[in-house]
Amino acid sequence: MTGMENYMLSSQQISMSVNPNLPLGMFGGFPYKGQETKIDRQMLLYTYTDGVNEAENKGKELFGEERLVALLKHNAFKMPGEIIDETFAEVRRHADGAEQSDDITVMCLKYC
Repeated sequence: MTGMENYMLSSQQISMSVNPNLPLGMFGGFPYKGQETKIDRQMLLYTYTDGVNEAENKGKELFGEERLVALLKHNAFKMPGEIIDETFAEVRRHADGAEQSDDITVMCLKYC
């Protein structure tokens, strides 16, 4: 089952502010719960599949949430495309040639 996680970023904070649901369209008739949140100017919405944080290196060590949060904090001032590129580059560095075991999907939006 594909997992999706979400972060909201600003220059002052990083938080997971979106309630989890099953991936859209996975099961017909699933009662999704709507949620609203305020996005201020220059904030980012970063959404990714669990293939990012669960990417393994040859020693079976996960990329992990801590490494991802550090990457996001360090790159929060960049444009979304740059943040996505940096995510993939860091996951590749971490994997160090280990075979990819899951899909890796990232979406990053910035409110300008």
